[in-house]
Amino acid sequence: MKRTIDFLNIASFMVEVERVKDPSLKTRPAVVAPLNSDSAKVWDASFEAKECGIRKGMELAIARRLERNLRIVEPNPDLYNSIHKKLLHQASRLTPLFESAGGGKIYLDFTGFDKLYGRPEDFALKVKKSISENFSLSPRMGVAPNKLVAKAATNPYLVHQDIFWVPRPGNFLDPFPNHALPVIKELKQSPHLADVFDDLNLLTVQDLKSLDLLSLEAIFPGKHELIFQMARGIDHRPVIPLKREPSIVVEAHLDETNSLNKLWHTLLGLADQAFAQMRAKSYLTGKMRIALRYCDYKYLERVAPLRGRKEYAHEVTAELERSLGYLFTRRTSVRYLMLELMDLRKKETQLSLFDDPNKPLLDALDKINKKFPRKLKFGRELI
Repeated sequence: MKRTIDFLNIASFMVEVERVKDPSLKTRPAVVAPLNSDSAKVWDASFEAKECGIRKGMELAIARRLERNLRIVEPNPDLYNSIHKKLLHQASRLTPLFESAGGGKIYLDFTGFDKLYGRPEDFALKVKKSISENFSLSPRMGVAPNKLVAKAATNPYLVHQDIFWVPRPGNFLDPFPNHALPVIKELKQSPHLADVFDDLNLLTVQDLKSLDLLSLEAIFPGKHELIFQMARGIDHRPVIPLKREPSIVVEAHLDETNSLNKLWHTLLGLADQAFAQMRAKSYLTGKMRIALRYCDYKYLERVAPLRGRKEYAHEVTAELERSLGYLFTRRTSVRYLMLELMDLRKKETQLSLFDDPNKPLLDALDKINKKFPRKLKFGRELI
């Protein structure tokens, strides 16, 4: 069956999310970058900022010199991650086969859905309308027989339509820069190949396409066949959805604090929430992930395997304390805490002659804590 792949691309995703929050940023050169660092780098730049020569990864001081009226927005990574997860959920309602390609970028496999959605352009329009109505974001949509061409079809500098269908690649990729091919992007990271493209004047896809297999093998041994195919718009990579095992995730967004006591009690509260949710689904956990983010955006996490499978928060109190001590080693304030229960297995239910004498007490604690979080604490918690 002939494949049809859609690529959803919200260019300058972080800036566009900030523009939804603050409409005054629209049509202005704007970047997302930390303001509390002299050597801060640009996280994302608007189209207007890029027109001024500002690029992602550039030092903020240089960006300010390039554009005097540059608007700078403090990053909010948790918000961007949350919006992207919601976009993925929206995609899951349209097709079972989708793949995340980074913030605001998603591949969707439309193959076989023409009877349900109509023409490929109709499906792309439906996706675009859904994102616009639910998120106030305006994505570009590329439609093609493979991932390579579908992504290229959303390039705002070479394609001017918001929805663009390429039924046959043909010479479509010829004017694109060489790094439009993923294999070239990978090769450019190699120090001994970084200058080869300029030295041999291989600047566009058409330049690579003009070389035969023998020439490509001499220049790029081991990658020549892949380059030969991709330069002609051939890409057999499938859309691969994330293989996600069941897990329970709870998180807390904090006012900046470096109080260990406050962080500890917040983490205990998260543990109560997570384990209560897990028990409601009749699971046991064998592993935990604890993470925090400092106010300077440094993100740390620790995965802690558990001895045996656990059902209650008080059973992992010591491990939580060790993990927090391992992660919280700086005087910098913390903004974010996260706890994830992993390696979940269904609880085996079996009849027993003797009921657990603690179960009624623990069930009562769950009910009270659900209404009044952290008002009651299990006696064995370390305060």
